[in-house]
Amino acid sequence: MKNIFMVLLFLMFSKGVYSQVSVRGNIVDENDKEVIGCSVRILSTDSTFLSGGVTNDVGEFHIKSIQSNNFIVHLSYIGYEDQYITCNNASDDVDMGKIKLMVLPKTLGEVKVVGSNKIQKIDRQILIPSSLQRKASSNGLLLLQNLSLPRIEINSINNSIEMTTGGIVELQINGVKAKLPEVKSLRPDDIAKVEYHDNPGLRYGNVGAVINIILKQRNSGGNFSVDLTNGINKIGTGDYNVSTNYHFGRSSLKFISNWERRDLKWIRENVETFNGTATPLYNVETGLPTKVKYDRMNFLLGYDYSKNNHLLSINYRQSYMDMPYSISDRESELTSAGQEYKISDHEKSRENIPSLDIYYQTELAKGKNLFIDVVGTYIKTKNNRHFVQRGVNSVEEYASQTKGDKYSLIAEAIYEQKIKNSMLSLGIKHNQAFVSNNYGGTINANISMRTAETYGYVEFMSKVGNLVYTMGSGVMRTYNSQGDVSQSKFIFRPTLKLSYNLTKNLLVRYTGYISGYSPSLSDMNDVSQNIDNYQVRRGNPNLKTVMFFSNDLTINWRYKWLDLDYLIRYSFDDKPLMETTLFENNKYIRTMENQRGFHRLQNNLNLKLTPFGENFQVNVSTYLNRYISEGNNYTHTYSDFGVNGSVTFLKGNWFLMASASKGHKILWGETLTKEETLHSISVGYNKDNWGIQAQVLNPFSSKYSQYVENWSKLAPYRQDAFSHDLNRIFMLEAYINVDFGKHKNNVNKRINNSDTNSGILSGSK
Repeated sequence: MKNIFMVLLFLMFSKGVYSQVSVRGNIVDENDKEVIGCSVRILSTDSTFLSGGVTNDVGEFHIKSIQSNNFIVHLSYIGYEDQYITCNNASDDVDMGKIKLMVLPKTLGEVKVVGSNKIQKIDRQILIPSSLQRKASSNGLLLLQNLSLPRIEINSINNSIEMTTGGIVELQINGVKAKLPEVKSLRPDDIAKVEYHDNPGLRYGNVGAVINIILKQRNSGGNFSVDLTNGINKIGTGDYNVSTNYHFGRSSLKFISNWERRDLKWIRENVETFNGTATPLYNVETGLPTKVKYDRMNFLLGYDYSKNNHLLSINYRQSYMDMPYSISDRESELTSAGQEYKISDHEKSRENIPSLDIYYQTELAKGKNLFIDVVGTYIKTKNNRHFVQRGVNSVEEYASQTKGDKYSLIAEAIYEQKIKNSMLSLGIKHNQAFVSNNYGGTINANISMRTAETYGYVEFMSKVGNLVYTMGSGVMRTYNSQGDVSQSKFIFRPTLKLSYNLTKNLLVRYTGYISGYSPSLSDMNDVSQNIDNYQVRRGNPNLKTVMFFSNDLTINWRYKWLDLDYLIRYSFDDKPLMETTLFENNKYIRTMENQRGFHRLQNNLNLKLTPFGENFQVNVSTYLNRYISEGNNYTHTYSDFGVNGSVTFLKGNWFLMASASKGHKILWGETLTKEETLHSISVGYNKDNWGIQAQVLNPFSSKYSQYVENWSKLAPYRQDAFSHDLNRIFMLEAYINVDFGKHKNNVNKRINNSDTNSGILSGSK
């Protein structure tokens, strides 16, 4: 009996000493706002690391399986004082409740994020940049590149962010729709997290992905930064950014400017077959070097006023583009029916887009929020084109002068309410536009169009165990009128999203939805423009709104140094707006019609490997896309396979990156477009307030090229475009940031709208 008692006593004592416990808590800042990405380290009493992690998107942490009953909880976050909380004789799980961090009187040095920097949600991934990723980035765009978002490609030559699946990428800063220069102007140290919505909700419309960059909250003072990039051996490429912000009291001012310029030469070659007559005509154009030049400038002046949970934001944007030598320009020598001709096709254009964005958000009550946004835009366009085909005894000439004015107003309101672990969202959005285009030259016409789109929706998200579900329903009404022709259509837009954690590291998501889109105003223009001696581009005012169906299955798996993301998607456009070629009065008419259907089956696999920690990262992306284009009088299919990859090495303030991407081949209608193939090598050194980077673009390529193939039976063609000015470009980037004082707290804006479609029909090839 005595021995049994001693054994029981030993077991009880052993349990008290060696049982595993867990610790949870909620981290907030001095304003009781959740702190996302706060580093949580569990240390033994002799400071040995036991476990760790980071707070999630609501500031909570939960560290399990701690192999000690006496431990220290170490909390650290950039700009705040470290906290050390001692837990002794913890025999049960510990709930530390709300823990408030205190702002540092001066800036801290490097703070490393321990554990995974990615939080997976049903509709988005939340990524918290590490200290090394920040050091290796001179601006916000390079930080996005270092985060390696799945299915996102960043083009260093034309400064664009694209999806490998072909969808539109919407950029946001604190929920406000932003342009790429605004993202480039951001300091990496000012970015708290990046929300990557690879499965956007109903309120985002038809975009493929949303990248929302959330900035850290600041107190006062301001910042001034300059980021300059220019070609060294080929000086025709440059990108220059200047930005500043200043905070005073509850208000803040910001100014951002960007100037992007290109001055280079392209060569365009065309092979065309015209089968409309008894004897087919075969045209071959041999290209000559042709100048391309444009300047694109963007400016933003913004004012914010915030008090408690209220925000008023007023942003004035001005976008200006001057293109004296268009990308579509060409000088060539044409051989047609045994005759030789000289081709000169030049277009110059200017576009001016001022817009005013007034935004307001308020917390009506705890967990109940209202967001209102109104955007007014004016787009003024001037476009002149001059085409000449000169033979031995003949000259054919076409000229067009187009002036366009577009006025649009976008108004949106969203109401959100938290109900325990659920979220209810209701929204309504209206877009009204008026377009007036004047066409002069060879063809004279005055076109006036009115268009409107109204969209309302309700969406509910909740959780049952490991299953998160979202159900939504929306109704969209589109309206278009031109002259005596008008049309309207209602589209029902249901959505279902399911997300299930099979294991801690394995997440499966499904999304199915019905949507729609309206014809572009340029395609609906009731006007014709001569392309050349043989072809005419014609608008079609009878185009109708298209219904779109999509089903996605995504698998996310993370294990140690491997992060896997796989997407398979099937989508279908019902009565899509695709091209038709006609033969009338000895002219080939290129126009648009509602065709039968378009099918896409897309597979995309992304692998991120960090076998030696975040200092060395390898990214591999493979894709296999199948397209089926069903026109009223044609059917075309195509499969595209490719592999892209990048390698990044980070060491202290130095970084080295090499990347390569195969150009996608995309089928739409009867046209296959082959995008450019890119590869680059970059090396840079970044300090807190300055940095320098050297990059070589396409170092192993003899030329930068892309092409377009058209498979029309009546008039097929192939257009090749290439340049020797866009390969082996050595670029040098330098930046400097100057801080003054501390920065003000900012409330995140949640609605974003813009209008950039001028509605001009172009006759260029």
